[in-house]
Amino acid sequence: MKATAPMVEEHAQSTTSSQPTRKNDESMDENLCCICLENKPEIVLIPCGHAKFCQGCADMFKECPICRSTVVMKQRIFL
Repeated sequence: MKATAPMVEEHAQSTTSSQPTRKNDESMDENLCCICLENKPEIVLIPCGHAKFCQGCADMFKECPICRSTVVMKQRIFL
């Protein structure tokens, strides 16, 4: 039994180090449009202030997809 314990430990270390953590996934998602997950967010919706959308996706909204408030204006932001 002692002979297999180090092998199991080595396997556990190798699989966990190669997998991305949830925190890394979230930080990558913050840099992408929350709708298409392809483009950088560059639009803030007024008046709610949600700003996680690219221009192409934001153009489709009359209501904010996050809070459902009516979009009065869309403002381009530079991050």
